[in-house]
Amino acid sequence: MGLSMDLKEQSVIISSCIAQRVVHLPFIENAVMKSANLSPSRGQAPWNPASLADGIPGIWLLFAEWDQLEPENGWKERIHHHVLSLFENMTFRTPDLTLFSGVTGLSYGLLIASDHRSNYSQARANLNHVIASHFTNHTLEASGLDALEIINGLSGAGRYILESYQDEGICEIAEPFFAMLVKEAHSFMDGIRSSAPDTIRLGMAHGLAGILALLVTALHKGFEVEGLHIAIDRMADYLAQQIRRDRFGLYWPVSPGRNLQWSKEEREETREIEGWCHGTLGISVTLMRAGIFCGKEPWKALADEAARSVFRLGDDELNAMTPSFCHGLAGLLHLSNLVYNLSGNEEAALFSDRVAGKLIRMFDESLPFGYQDLEDAVSIDNPGLLQGAVGIALSLLDYGRWDDPKYLGKWKEVFLVS
Repeated sequence: MGLSMDLKEQSVIISSCIAQRVVHLPFIENAVMKSANLSPSRGQAPWNPASLADGIPGIWLLFAEWDQLEPENGWKERIHHHVLSLFENMTFRTPDLTLFSGVTGLSYGLLIASDHRSNYSQARANLNHVIASHFTNHTLEASGLDALEIINGLSGAGRYILESYQDEGICEIAEPFFAMLVKEAHSFMDGIRSSAPDTIRLGMAHGLAGILALLVTALHKGFEVEGLHIAIDRMADYLAQQIRRDRFGLYWPVSPGRNLQWSKEEREETREIEGWCHGTLGISVTLMRAGIFCGKEPWKALADEAARSVFRLGDDELNAMTPSFCHGLAGLLHLSNLVYNLSGNEEAALFSDRVAGKLIRMFDESLPFGYQDLEDAVSIDNPGLLQGAVGIALSLLDYGRWDDPKYLGKWKEVFLVS
């Protein structure tokens, strides 16, 4: 697709095209389940129908956004068809509480698809009782970051609980859940100085920034438990102390103990990765929000300076990235939009335009979902939210329609940036 049209208009058109391509579940399954379409990291196709990351609930987020923009175009009916298909198939698994593969992700998808809680009330109540029962009857099976992180831990589940804390089933567990989470966060911070540095992760998906993002959101929503403010202070201050510098500027490594990377040309330290999952921009957005909601100007200033380093990345760095949200261009597009909205930083707006242009040029109508995820140099047809076409479509839609009064933007909550 060329760039003759306005970038924002083209982004919206591509988002709509992807939404249309994930309407028919047999089409999705035929494309994804081909024998050659195996994720190198998983050893299987990237499709789990009940998963927010890789399945139908992630698609609901995209349909819900389009339903707000085009309520007359049948998006509610498409959501309902997907809901019936998923819940009639009793082979799907929701093995745990986690957001991206477990029952809270399924519940969050259904909540956003419910049109402001006007639909699926019984199904949502049933799922909430499953969550409450699981929380009541199971003890923590991990400690530290493994227990607290977004993808596989409590912080992802906590974002759904925070959004639903007044709903039937969740209201009884919300306060004890957050009390437990904050207590575990303090326990981790108590031992962080004596922990092996390479066991500490700093980013959004699996590290401190993701936990901090949840606590900051709880504070912003007025949901407070004992120790919340202090936990935020401890985590934000620790992140601020881990900043490093490379040729682009200030950045955060994946881990304080990670061996420094060196560029062959410059023989200088350089960052390992940029993306929502581990990169500097996700941490910057979280620290910026913490600074805004806690009134801490030094956090805001540091976050802004670090974000600017990402905006200096060159074409070589950006062109090597996958288009997907988790660790690719779609995540950078959305995060740079957030930086602009939070701070008015014009560099963020210009960077968003650069990334949007790259995503538009990467769109390939001949592919089943318009994009492929790049994993270990292997191109994968992935329709999903976290590493696939739906996440790209949502980021492009947000870029093109964020100032439209009809635009909902609820989907970004599952990435803990709002």
